Amino acid sequence: MIEYDMLKLQLPLHYVDVNTSSNEWKESGSMGAVCKLRVGSLKEKKARHYPHNSISAVRPGINYIEVDYTQRVVTIRITGKILPSSNKLINRETIWEAFEAVNNTGLIRIDLVEAYREALVLASDATQDHRMKYAPAHYTRCVSRYNTGRQYIEARSYAPNFQLQRTVKTARNARTLTAYDKHREAPQAGYHPNTLRLELRLTSFEMMRKYFGLGKGHILLSAALESSANPIAQVFDEVLKGIQLPVLHSIQAPDASPLTPREAAFSSQLTFDDKALFARLKELSFNLAPLQHELTGNKNAARKLKPYQELLTCWQAFTSDSSHDMELIRELMERIRNPNARNLLSVR
Repeated sequence: MIEYDMLKLQLPLHYVDVNTSSNEWKESGSMGAVCKLRVGSLKEKKARHYPHNSISAVRPGINYIEVDYTQRVVTIRITGKILPSSNKLINRETIWEAFEAVNNTGLIRIDLVEAYREALVLASDATQDHRMKYAPAHYTRCVSRYNTGRQYIEARSYAPNFQLQRTVKTARNARTLTAYDKHREAPQAGYHPNTLRLELRLTSFEMMRKYFGLGKGHILLSAALESSANPIAQVFDEVLKGIQLPVLHSIQAPDASPLTPREAAFSSQLTFDDKALFARLKELSFNLAPLQHELTGNKNAARKLKPYQELLTCWQAFTSDSSHDMELIRELMERIRNPNARNLLSVR
């Protein structure tokens, strides 16, 4: 079961009763006709310890409501703060509490059953909370340290937390993975001090279909809530492809190999093309200066050097003394792949 800290939903207007007499609505239209009613905002401000902090809230956990009479749809953006218990997430069991909270705004009333069946998910933050062995900063710094940017880049400076974004050419393929200290962000909510929150933001049907394990077409709310996929584990596996750490057991180099055992262990994890780059780096004694000199005056020098620089960063991480870092990443992997393994709330 996937849980969410944010859902942007779209419902058919005929399942919604709108209280047009409320003075909270902002109207827009033309020729004297009201085409849209809206309240709240979708804009967010970036805070150091919380990445998706809405600039406004219609009610706690409700950031935005828009009634579009032209398209005959209602759009709602809700977050986990809509739930009575501040440390719960939105899932197939708590969604009914979220709907009741929407109905209690005095702005709209939705048909709960039809909303569950017919609402579309336009964007989502799939979320996991994990009670870790150490403080969350140990894990976030470890991932940031060893991530080379080959698959996911740092979306922005967010230390000691991290926010990684897949390098894509089109916005519909974007996915952003954020990790931060949840207890520090919400110290009064009852989270254990070692609670690490991970949020995966997806903003297109294409990406939600891929990571939620759904078929073609729009993303129905019921399908998103009932999916048994683990989208955060899938994305974290992609992140790990850009992280190379030493193996904990010794590996012998093949007979007559020009590689040392450690070099052979590193090379065994590389693609065919990267093996050729690594062989060149070894010829240069892992020093890029001769290659930079060779490319002097070449207008494509930066592009040609980039794969060597990335691979050298991987190699330097691999040769570092990182047994503790390996332990941290393994623990994080285990938590992400088994999200329901531990109780997250502190005992009061």
